[in-house]
Amino acid sequence: MTELVEYKKEITFNPAFDKRDPDPKKNYGIGSVEILFILSKEKQGMQFLMSAGWYLDHLKQHNHEPRAWDIGYHSLTPMYEGQTSMAKCKVTDGDCYYDGSSLQADEYLEILIKEGTDGLWSALEKRFVQTFPNDK
Repeated sequence: MTELVEYKKEITFNPAFDKRDPDPKKNYGIGSVEILFILSKEKQGMQFLMSAGWYLDHLKQHNHEPRAWDIGYHSLTPMYEGQTSMAKCKVTDGDCYYDGSSLQADEYLEILIKEGTDGLWSALEKRFVQTFPNDK
């Protein structure tokens, strides 16, 4: 009998920041809170990254509506010819072949807004199965 491996679901909130500096080499600008959703199984996964639009108190004039930034996959193996790996991936526990799309991410933000996290996890599961058909 084959053992079923459940998906692992993680949500990470990365804090807003103000890293402006007069020295252009040290100027990293400002950023809002990021929310990262990762659905993974057997060291492969899907991610959805968004901006909450929330800035530090002294930067509230920059607040905006939530924005989708990225939808993508983390793979243990290359998914296309010439794909290069990145090191130290949290999802794969090592080298990772990542690719994503900012254009397709808006669809996942709409799902989150309309259906909440249950709808988003379901959509990420469907994308996982499409991306990794042998890892159902």
